[in-house]
Amino acid sequence: MPQISVIIPAYKTQQYIERCIYSVLGQTLGDIEIILVNDSSPDNTLSMMEQIASTWSGDKTIRIISHEQNRGLSAARNTGLASAQGEFIYFLDSDDYIAPNALETLLRLAQAEDSPVTIGGVLQVDQEDTPLDHQICHIKDTVLKGKEEILHALQILDIYISGWNKLVRRDWLLENNILFDEGYLHEDWPWCLRLALRADKIICSTHICYYYVCRPGSITDGKDLNKCSKIAQMIQKLVEILDENGEREAMNSWVFARAQELRGHISLNFKGIAKNIVMAHCFSLLPASFATGILSSKKRACLKLWKILPSWVRHAALRHLAGK
Repeated sequence: MPQISVIIPAYKTQQYIERCIYSVLGQTLGDIEIILVNDSSPDNTLSMMEQIASTWSGDKTIRIISHEQNRGLSAARNTGLASAQGEFIYFLDSDDYIAPNALETLLRLAQAEDSPVTIGGVLQVDQEDTPLDHQICHIKDTVLKGKEEILHALQILDIYISGWNKLVRRDWLLENNILFDEGYLHEDWPWCLRLALRADKIICSTHICYYYVCRPGSITDGKDLNKCSKIAQMIQKLVEILDENGEREAMNSWVFARAQELRGHISLNFKGIAKNIVMAHCFSLLPASFATGILSSKKRACLKLWKILPSWVRHAALRHLAGK
């Protein structure tokens, strides 16, 4: 059994995949299996992965799994997890890369503290590997214990909401059935929430392990009604998870922050009546308290009007915005 299974889902990342894979092959820790999940990528991503795998002869193993059709990041991560054999799991996005001693550092911390989840520092860089002034997270050196402390850390972003850069014990993940929800955007949100709800201890280290590469074309870029709808559905999923675990009140401000991000994304990408329609549609998918606490009086009025419109009118407006 390898100590760590590194799962790398890949879709249309031919520009980055080689650096990503070689950052794992160059790890100071040797007992690693790399699981590359080709999510039916239409470019040269698969052929590049096959070339690396066929020529590699070092101390780490490489396996490639291919989806027959594109199923999304969540499905690719779940496919990798189902095939993994390592004691620990580490998810790495194919356009990012890791520091040479990242996995050894995290493994030693996890073993020393007997922790199911261990998180390293993150450095945000541009496509030329230049560090950016604005960082997406600022992890502290700390040992988080107990649900209350862990959930608070998640709320204040001491635990960054991501699937990547977390070394997680595989049997613990499977025992708690912590998988990625498929068919959504921001699938990291419920995964991290379940992680925080189930873990009795989480180790955080400021040691830079993960290099997050900012590039155009992220899942929240652009003017896309379907993406906005899926983000709203994901927020509703968070509400359901918290209700199931009796933690809705404790985590209310965290969920509201996700809805505020959705509002900001809609305001940035849509203008005029289109913005009002998209805002009304997305917030109609959420509990009424979100509209009351987040939307302006004008937007709340649009939401009330939206809800009383005949369904065929709403569907026609949405089809028009989607260009169908």
